[in-house]
Amino acid sequence: AGFGGGFGGGYFPVVQHLLLELFLTKKMGGGVAVKHNVHIENWAHMREHLELGFKFTPKNLMRIGVWAVAVPLVTYSMISTEFKETDKMEGRPPKKFM
Repeated sequence: AGFGGGFGGGYFPVVQHLLLELFLTKKMGGGVAVKHNVHIENWAHMREHLELGFKFTPKNLMRIGVWAVAVPLVTYSMISTEFKETDKMEGRPPKKFM
């Protein structure tokens, strides 16, 4: 009574602020306070638990197909074509790939 109510006292905003900071921040190495960003924490949680929310939809299957099949094939094609053109310019017999 007389000091106000609530956490840390209503008449002492500095004390209230210090108490909130003391209890709502975590300490890292060296005693440095770390404040959490809610958006980053949500993203990290989603990333750590990705396998629980993944579903095989047509859109996801298309992405898998592009990154697992199309990109490697295009890369292989470009590299082998460059080697063949270089061999042709240098007068060497073309190399066999696969």
